[in-house]
Amino acid sequence: QQDRSQATAVERPELKDRNSVAEEEDEGEKAMREISFALKEASEERMIPVRAHGLAKLTKLSEIKSSVTQRVINKRFEEIMEMAALGIESEDSFLYNNAIALMAALAQMRPGRVTRTLASHLKDSDLDEWLRLKIAEVISKICQDHRKALSSSKAGMSLLETLLPTTGDVHPNIRTSALSTIAEVFELLSSDAACRITATIITKALAASSDEVAEVRRGAFFLLERVFTVLGLSATSNIESKTLSEVYTILSKSRVADIDAAARVLAGRAIETLETKVLR
Repeated sequence: QQDRSQATAVERPELKDRNSVAEEEDEGEKAMREISFALKEASEERMIPVRAHGLAKLTKLSEIKSSVTQRVINKRFEEIMEMAALGIESEDSFLYNNAIALMAALAQMRPGRVTRTLASHLKDSDLDEWLRLKIAEVISKICQDHRKALSSSKAGMSLLETLLPTTGDVHPNIRTSALSTIAEVFELLSSDAACRITATIITKALAASSDEVAEVRRGAFFLLERVFTVLGLSATSNIESKTLSEVYTILSKSRVADIDAAARVLAGRAIETLETKVLR
C-alpha cells in the first residue's frame, strides 16, 4: 500500500501537467472558434448591426489577458486588422466606432503596426473630418500607453513618415492635430532617429507657422518647442544655420505680432527654448 501511495505521488505532477496542457488546448480551440465566428460576422457582406457586433466581439477577445487567447489573436492578427480597417472606412458611425475601439485593443500587441494603419486613415481625405480627428486621438493615446514599444527607431520613424503629409491637409483641424501628434511621436524617438528626421519636421513646422488659421500656427510653434527641447544643443549640428536663423526670425515676430494670443504665447515658449537649450 505504501508503494502504491508513493507511485501515485510520483505520477500526480505528470497528471497535473497533462491536465494543464489539455485545458490550454481547450481554451485555444474555444478562442479560435470565437474569433472565426466574430470575423465572419464582421465581414463586409453582413448587415451593419451584425458587422458591428463582430467587431465588438473581436475587441473583447483582444482585451482578454490570457496568454492562450493572446496567441490565437496574434495568429489571426492580420485578418482582424483587415476587418478593423474596413470598419473604419465605413460611413456608418456604429461600425467605425467599433472598428476604432478594436484598433485600440490590438495596440497592446503591436502598437507600431496599429498606429501606422491608423495614421494612413488619418491622412485619408475621403473620410469624415470628425472621424479623422477621433483617429488622431486614438494614435495619441496609444503613443502615451506604449511609449517604450514606439520608441524604437523603426516604429517611430515609420509612424512619423506616415503622419507628415497630413500637415498639409485641406482641413485646418486635421493640420493642427497632425502637428500635435507629430510632436508627441518625436518625443519618443531615440536621439539618433530624432536627428535623422529633424530637418523634415522643421520644414513642415515652418510652413505651418504662417498658416492663415490660428490653431495651425499654434500647432507649429508647439512642435518647434518640442523639437528644440528634445534635441537641445545637438540641434545646431542637425539644422542648417540658415534654417535656424529663419526659425528665430519667425518666432521673434510671431511672439509679438501674431493676432492670436495663444499663438504669441507658444511662439514665445518656442524661442525661449531655442535660446536656452540650443543657442546657449
